[in-house]
Amino acid sequence: MIVETDIYTSNADRRKYGRLLCSDLITVHWGSGRGFARRETAVLEDYSAVGASLFIAVKIDSGAAITLRTPEESFGALVRRCEWRDNGYLLGIEFDKPRPEGDPFTPDHLVDPEELGI
Repeated sequence: MIVETDIYTSNADRRKYGRLLCSDLITVHWGSGRGFARRETAVLEDYSAVGASLFIAVKIDSGAAITLRTPEESFGALVRRCEWRDNGYLLGIEFDKPRPEGDPFTPDHLVDPEELGI
C-alpha cells in the first residue's frame, strides 16, 4: 500500500506527521537510468512511520524509487525532494508503506523534538 497523501506541505519544513530526530547510517540502492544499480551510504536524519530525511553525497532525482537496506531488512521508498546543502544532498523520502510499530529496523539515537521543546 502506498501512502496517497504527500507527507510534505507547501512549506518544506512542515510535515503532516511527526518525525523523530536520529542519527544512523543506512544503505540506499537505486537505478541509474542506464540499467546499472547504484549504492550509497546515507545518514538518516529523521524518521517516522511514513517517511524520513537522508543526508547523502550524491543527487537522486525526485520521483526516483529507492530501496533502503539495513542489517535487519530492506524496504522501498520514493524520493519526494532532493535539495543541495553545504556538502551534500538532503533527501525527503516517503516509504512504500507505513512502517509498523516495533518494526525490525529502529534507528539509533532517536530523539523526539517535542520532548526537547523544539
